[in-house]
Amino acid sequence: MAMVREKRITPPYAVIAFAFLWVVATTFAVIFYVQWGKAEHARTVARQRLEEFASAQDRTNPVVQVLLNQATRENTVVEQLLATVHELVFRIEGTAAANTLAPGGAGAVILPSVATKVTGASGVVVRNLAAAGLPDESLVGAIQKLKGQADVAAGKAAAARKALASYERRFSAARRSFARDLGAAQSKLRAAQQRINALSASVTHAQQKLENQASALQNQVSTLQQKYVSMLRGKVVLLQQIQQELAAQKSLVGTLREQLVELRPPTQGAKAILARADGRILSIAGVSHYVYINLGSIAHVITGLSFAVYQPSLGVGSGPHGGGKGSIVVTQVGPYVSLARITHVVAGEQLYPGDLIANPVYHRSLTHKYRFYVYGNFNVNGNGVATAHGRRQIVRMIRQWGGVIDKSLNSQTDFLVLGSPPSNGSLNFGAALTPQNRALAALRQGQQDVYQQLQKQAASLSVPILDANRFLAMVGYYSHPLVRQ
Repeated sequence: MAMVREKRITPPYAVIAFAFLWVVATTFAVIFYVQWGKAEHARTVARQRLEEFASAQDRTNPVVQVLLNQATRENTVVEQLLATVHELVFRIEGTAAANTLAPGGAGAVILPSVATKVTGASGVVVRNLAAAGLPDESLVGAIQKLKGQADVAAGKAAAARKALASYERRFSAARRSFARDLGAAQSKLRAAQQRINALSASVTHAQQKLENQASALQNQVSTLQQKYVSMLRGKVVLLQQIQQELAAQKSLVGTLREQLVELRPPTQGAKAILARADGRILSIAGVSHYVYINLGSIAHVITGLSFAVYQPSLGVGSGPHGGGKGSIVVTQVGPYVSLARITHVVAGEQLYPGDLIANPVYHRSLTHKYRFYVYGNFNVNGNGVATAHGRRQIVRMIRQWGGVIDKSLNSQTDFLVLGSPPSNGSLNFGAALTPQNRALAALRQGQQDVYQQLQKQAASLSVPILDANRFLAMVGYYSHPLVRQ
């Protein structure tokens, strides 16, 4: 059998909600009207109390009106002013604020004596307003002026606070930037410190290494020093031995020079080098100016070689300047006989077969050549001027005819050929006072000293000395005008 569900009845929620809201609204309306009545009563009481110390002009002030409109019974404007007055009286008179109140409790009206003392014509308020430069202002007006000044000061304070905030922001930004820079600088400083530490370690290592090397080098130097000191001592001993041997060699050289001087052929006489004939004239070639001599290519005769001609009875070295009675120059060379042209014959003389011929440069054998040392200037062109070019011609002539030129006068030199004597070193008319002439005089004096020293040295070595005229005459060089005389 089927069961039938019983139908449920829904409660009237809308009606319940409406009733609840009506009750709440009515309650709030009652509370509002009660409070509004209390506020109106408070404003009425405040106006009445304000009339006790505020003028009609003060009561019409918009600020005072706003305060009155906002006043309540629990915290009215008069209540606030009374508290302020009590505090002022306490601060000015030094009397407790409770003594100024009527015996009805806190919040009662101010006693007439106290109000007169504060707001009267000679009260504290008037006196302080006069002292502040506001003698004609009421208390509310003065407060309003002070409020205006306070507002200006508050504006300035706000601007100052704004500027301070700006400065604080800038300071904060600067501080953050400084912090960043400081962090970066500290990072760089740490990196630099690490680098310095690394460099210090490197320097320390390098210094230690250098000290080790220096120590090793010092040891090597000490070893080498000892070695070289020992070697030096040996060298000193060896040097002393060499010096002794050198002294012995010098002594031996001196002895040999003395023996050489004794063995050297004499400079004069029949056995002297300059007195030896190299050959003779074989015949005269008809009426021509040519002769035949007994020297040829086998005897190392060359074309251009000249000879001086001497009489057999007088010997070599006779005649003007030792040049005999004439001179010849070889023009054609055969193996054993050569043809020579007569270049000069002394006046009153004549060349004959059998006459002797000689040239101090020429030597039959190539294994031995005469040695010459040539010094000075020579006049070979007949112009009367001795030059270095003339000396070079003499040197070339000697080498061409088989002689040897020494670089210095020594014991092996066979002949010393001296040019024209140097000029006198003194200068006339005080010209030697100039630096140029003093140098020239010193040069001339040095040349004279060398010239004289060579003469002395040749005499000590027994070396024959041939001046320019004698040498040219004895080699048969008759292009020189002095030889022709």
